[in-house]
This record gives sequence, structure tokens and C-alpha cells, in this order.
Amino acid sequence: MKAMQTVLPGVMPGESLQTTIEAAGGSPVELVQRPEVGVVIDLTSELAQLRVDGRVVPMSAGTLPLRQRAMIRCLDLALAVPALIVALPALVAVAVAVKASSTGPVFYADTRYTRNGRGFKMLKFRSMVTNGDEVLAAHFLEHPEDETYFDEHHKLPNDPRVTTIGRMMRRWNIDELPQLWNVVRGQMSVVGPRPLLPSERQRFGAALPVVGRVKSGLTGLWQVSGRSELTFDERILHDVKYVTDRSLRGDVGIIAKTVLLMARGNPGAY
Repeated sequence: MKAMQTVLPGVMPGESLQTTIEAAGGSPVELVQRPEVGVVIDLTSELAQLRVDGRVVPMSAGTLPLRQRAMIRCLDLALAVPALIVALPALVAVAVAVKASSTGPVFYADTRYTRNGRGFKMLKFRSMVTNGDEVLAAHFLEHPEDETYFDEHHKLPNDPRVTTIGRMMRRWNIDELPQLWNVVRGQMSVVGPRPLLPSERQRFGAALPVVGRVKSGLTGLWQVSGRSELTFDERILHDVKYVTDRSLRGDVGIIAKTVLLMARGNPGAY
């Protein structure tokens, strides 16, 4: 039986998705949310799938055998523990610089979501002023065009909230070094999709179950493919592609690209 196709503008909330499924009356239904990312739900076989770049991706994508998952965990520890030890003097120096440059805490701990929707406190060096919400709201009143860009990318090239030292840290990805501790604790992996903010989970829509099958990463395919220069939908597409084609060899390649980007400074990081 051919699936009924429903084309949807933008992101589809979960309750709307459920309503559309019920309206199908048990028939197969294909829901296309974006030109790049859509969802196929075959109600007759109870098989949920994601369509990316014309490919149908099973919702089980990203599930690796226990042996490969153990190897990835060993790689995480082999990289994160020595990196923390070697970087300790630099971490102390950055902490002192952050504290001296502006009022507020040295670290920024924010709730993010990783594999299976688990929340955790992700660590970063604070790179913004403490009254960031007020500063951003005032900026949007004077520059409404920036609000449109922010809604699309979730970042601004010249974010008024970012401190001087924060801008330097972001360019060289220094602000994210404390996340090595999150990796050691098993809350993150070295490579994977970026941890999601609560507000971002709904925007991932039908892609969330697939991306949520793997542990979030310190770096990933999105980060080495343009990062903030990409739209949010392009970020979703890269995260889904990473999960679909996930392998230990691919992770090593992403790590190598990340090291090169950090060595020359990443213009896409702001």
C-alpha cells in the first residue's frame, strides 16, 4: 500500500505529529518536514524511519555492537584523561583570565541533553556577560535584522553578550575544554552530535529519536563542516548523517579535522 504523503511547513510538534498519525486511520503515512529531512512512519508494520537526502534511514541507525561501543569509550578515555592533565596549566591560566576580565563565575554549567534524552550539566568557561538576556534583547531592538539571523542559526557573528576574552576563547575552542571532564565522567563522548538545549529538542522534530540514540560529543561532523556558518536545519542534517554513517574510523577522521581547525583557529566558531 502506498503511503499517504503530508508536506509540513517547518518543524512539527509532537502533538501535531500524533494527530496526523491518528487521522491516517491505520494507513501508511509519510510526513515530510523539510526538503532535506522528513519522516516516514509505516503504521502497518510499526516501523518508523527517517528520510535524509533521499535515503530512508532506520530509526535504529547509530546502534553499534557492544564491542565497538566499548572501543569508542576506551578512545574517549585515552584522549580525554591525558588531554586534561596536559592542559591543566592552560586551564588554570584561562580561569584566572576569565575571572579578571569580567564579573561572574569562571565556569558556565548549563543543562543539556544527550543519549536517550538524559540531562546533564555541560561545563564551559564563561564567555558571556552575566546579564546576557538583557543585553541581547536591547541589541535586537536596535538591530531587528540580527534577530532573524539568530532565529535561523541560534548564534550571532558579533554577539554583544560575548566578552573580549570570550571571543578569543570561542575562536580557538578554548571555552569548551572543561567538557573533557564531561567526557571522563561518561556524560559525553569525544565525537558525536552537540548536546541539545531544552529549546532545541522540539526543533529537531522527527530527527530527535535518531540523533538521541548516540552520546553527545565534544566535536562532531557539524562542528568540522562549518559550525555556526550553517543554518539550524543544516546542523540537524549533519547530526543525522553522522549517526547514520557512524564508525570508529569516521570518529578518528573527525578528531583529526578538529585538531587542524583548532590549530589555525576556527572562524566558524562564535
